[in-house]
Amino acid sequence: PNPTYSIGFMVTAPHLVRPRPRLANWLSSFLLLAPSRALVAVRPFIHAVQHHPLRQRSSAAAAADGAGAQLVWLTGAEDLRLSDHGGFEAASAAGAVVPVFVLDPAVHLSYPPPRLRRLHRALSSLEAALSEEYGVTLVVRRGGASAVLPQVAQECGATACHVVADDVEAPMRVSQRAACAALADSGVALRRWDGALRSGCPWSGAAAASLPPTFPEYASAARACTLVAAAGAPKALTPLEPCPASEGLPGVEAWIAEAAVAAAPAVRDAAARGSAASTEQPFEEVALAMCGRGAASAALRTYVVDGAAAFADATFSRACPPSGGGSPSLHCAGHERLLAGGPASRVFALREAATRAIGPALAVGAVSAREVRAAAREGEPGYSRAAGEAPPDDAQLWGRSRLGALADVVEWRGGVTLPAPRPLA
Repeated sequence: PNPTYSIGFMVTAPHLVRPRPRLANWLSSFLLLAPSRALVAVRPFIHAVQHHPLRQRSSAAAAADGAGAQLVWLTGAEDLRLSDHGGFEAASAAGAVVPVFVLDPAVHLSYPPPRLRRLHRALSSLEAALSEEYGVTLVVRRGGASAVLPQVAQECGATACHVVADDVEAPMRVSQRAACAALADSGVALRRWDGALRSGCPWSGAAAASLPPTFPEYASAARACTLVAAAGAPKALTPLEPCPASEGLPGVEAWIAEAAVAAAPAVRDAAARGSAASTEQPFEEVALAMCGRGAASAALRTYVVDGAAAFADATFSRACPPSGGGSPSLHCAGHERLLAGGPASRVFALREAATRAIGPALAVGAVSAREVRAAAREGEPGYSRAAGEAPPDDAQLWGRSRLGALADVVEWRGGVTLPAPRPLA
């Protein structure tokens, strides 16, 4: 006499939506305001329609009409950010996004402790940003990328994987190429992207032998190229439901301990005897902080607005962290002695403050080269986009300007890394 009413919705994975029988179309929005007793009666029929063979589609068929989840493989090599990220930008327009980081022991656990800490800081910051701003889960897996990524793609029905261009370091580059080949063999389309500063350059797609071998030659050729504008973060990312399981991001000390076990025998023996001298780099606290969420972007604004001298003095007040009873490395101690003779703005080289602050963030990808170059260009008084730019090797009689020094951080990086993958033989 008084039936209870329910509202029901059937959620279907994107790559299983079409084609399906007309009756399934009717049931997918199903039985709005239907009595609960009726729902119980038709559940077996609904289950049968959901699992009808016409709805069980392969990844290849889904790729044909553009459906399917989009993997964004985060390697840790210049790609751990949301803004100006070609992978997230393209994936956001194509479907549900599944960001994946694969901890490859052969690659990542060969890093020294400072580099592992920076990688962990950037990853944890990106994980928080994805969750808080988009409701997207960072999937963390462990193993060889060539085995893990095809498995994740199969789990979520991914039809494409977005990955940054090959890294200049051989271990990561080998891992990228092997994983891309494995994904292609499994029917997943590859979408490569890069953060190149310029377009229309003569070295784009050129053979290794024709790349500019020195910075002056790079700078000369760059005059004819067009700077690429930095893009913002995606307005929206669609999370995949359900998301593939994540192993979670472990604590950084666990990574460091595991890397120590995998180190060369001589290194392990020296550490066990306690005879290894400290090799801690100066200003590591600053480098680590710059890999955190938004820190490098804030540093760029401070550098441009307050000036290079004020930025250097505020950022680099000490070279060594509190010792805690241990002795600093000779490298740290030497920089502490330099700072004892005056503030950083007096004792640093022209480009040192910008390089020490921004370089680590560029390496993990917490900030992009385009964002740094844009800050250097647009911070110049009277700058006009229509007026173009000074060439990267522009040197005034009195030395490089503070904004020119900031631009050099990425210009030199671009010029030096371009021929880096070439064999030395």
